[in-house]
Amino acid sequence: MNIIMLKEYKKLKETQEELSLKYIELVEKQEDILYKKKNYLEAKYLGHFGYLYKLKLKLEIEIRRNKRKISLIQALINRNEKVEINKIEIILQEEMKEFEEELRQYQFKVDFSRELLKSPIITDEELKEVKSIFRKLAKKLHPDINKNQNERSKNLWEQLQKAYKNNDLATLRLLANIIDDENYNVDNANSLEKLKKDIQMLKEKIDEIILNLKNFETRFPFNIEEKLEDVNWLDEEKTIITKEINNLKERSKVYKEKLKEMERYYE
Repeated sequence: MNIIMLKEYKKLKETQEELSLKYIELVEKQEDILYKKKNYLEAKYLGHFGYLYKLKLKLEIEIRRNKRKISLIQALINRNEKVEINKIEIILQEEMKEFEEELRQYQFKVDFSRELLKSPIITDEELKEVKSIFRKLAKKLHPDINKNQNERSKNLWEQLQKAYKNNDLATLRLLANIIDDENYNVDNANSLEKLKKDIQMLKEKIDEIILNLKNFETRFPFNIEEKLEDVNWLDEEKTIITKEINNLKERSKVYKEKLKEMERYYE
């Protein structure tokens, strides 16, 4: 390699290193937003409105069920057939499984959010260490930085992501010890062309994350972050949801009265 090519190679290597560091910082920021901030904001939102939305969902399922029940009974009446209510209940139980599961999943989400808000907050020093370890190990394990990954490397990368999402400092320290004891070399470019391709790839990845970060700001729950601190907005939202619930209660009442009238056809 002549002097001119050597200088170019050295310059490209420096550029690659700078872009790698910037990329890892952006990856960290994106992980923070997607798996920490998002969960926290959703938890706060559900803390204010979860019980109302659960009631609304229960009423919607109840209305759907009673509406379908009326339809099944009326079909039998129209055909002058026996209305065997036990058979109808079996049909309804099967048809409503999907919606009952939706309600169970929603309750699980509410419970998870409640536990998240009660979970202990790590200290500033611990948070700095979490970020420091993540950046150090991500530079060795991230598939966009180190393309020579084997199955073990992939597994360690997944463990690193999970530990970082949960602020699991103990696991991060353990991973740091494991990786420091093994030979994890960042994939080094062996040619000018390969370096140029890696640099271009990093630039594209960086631009992609920057665009993602901008888009996050317009999506739920990031677009209501400030509103969650606004007492007036919270009260207005609760009023809106409560009004929707009351409307559903009125609809539910109509279907229940209709079913009461149909009881005379039961066998």
